[in-house]
Amino acid sequence: MEGAPDYNPSRSPKRRARLLMRANLRALGLAGQVGLTMVLSILAGLFLGQWLDGSLGTKPVFTLILIFIGMIAGAWGVYRQLSWTLAEMPEPRPRNEGEA
Repeated sequence: MEGAPDYNPSRSPKRRARLLMRANLRALGLAGQVGLTMVLSILAGLFLGQWLDGSLGTKPVFTLILIFIGMIAGAWGVYRQLSWTLAEMPEPRPRNEGEA
């Protein structure tokens, strides 16, 4: 375009809106993964602990131990997910002084 030497299609409002929507959806997906990781780890410990306690007659012992182990495993899984996600993120670009 001859009349607009500074025109950059990557700065168009539609492109920015698409990029923002994509980033928001990615953040929502990560939040869902984090939540599911924690909940499923704890529930696995709960059900396995109840089954062991019912089989061995040691009512709350294995349930409490395995719930605690499930919380630790869930936290470790969340840590790994966040580490992978942060490693995949591109480096932020410095903004030019003229950009809004």
